[in-house]
Amino acid sequence: MASEARSEYKLKTPPDDAISSVRFAPKSSYVLIVSSWDSYVRLYDVLGNNVRTKYTHNQSPVLDTLMTVTFDE
Repeated sequence: MASEARSEYKLKTPPDDAISSVRFAPKSSYVLIVSSWDSYVRLYDVLGNNVRTKYTHNQSPVLDTLMTVTFDE
């Protein structure tokens, strides 16, 4: 039986305010980018359940994200 990709993850360190956008990286099922009303964009490694990096946007909400970088599986 083939294994199916997970469709749900619970992050240990989610954003502090409402999430405005969630996207997986192109060609990746484990790199997730999340924007939030807390003025941050976070890049998560969902397999390791950690934040790879976090960017701030001048104390203003971040309403959307777009990722064009690909990550090797």
